Amino acid sequence: MKKNIILLFLLCVGFVSMADNNEPEEWIKYKINNAVFTDYNGESLDVSEIFASGKCILMDVATVEDYASWRRHEAGILEALQERFADELVVMWIENRDNIPPIYLSNAIPDGYLRLYKTMGDWTKSVYGTPVNYRILLR
Repeated sequence: MKKNIILLFLLCVGFVSMADNNEPEEWIKYKINNAVFTDYNGESLDVSEIFASGKCILMDVATVEDYASWRRHEAGILEALQERFADELVVMWIENRDNIPPIYLSNAIPDGYLRLYKTMGDWTKSVYGTPVNYRILLR
């Protein structure tokens, strides 16, 4: 658990340090421009607007079957980061599989529906049953 928290902290520090305006010239070509994602609710999210607002982005890329990411979800780490750094950071959880049906994220798979993926639980809600405060994106 401590390793996961330290790793997440190091990733945050890395993303914040990359947001510095004194970037090396060769990094400029690797910036994400005009990237638009669709979230779990079908709403679009424009990355260039987030960067234009001066915020950084923290992405947790995983699958619904990823136990380590589920443990971070249960611990509320992403929610705590989004809440604590709301003025500086946008937290996103990205499903790393192409074309996964959104019902697998909420674990609301109806009877008779073929279970193609073993989900760890409801990714759309916190352990308290409230909706998560960060964006859930689909690839």
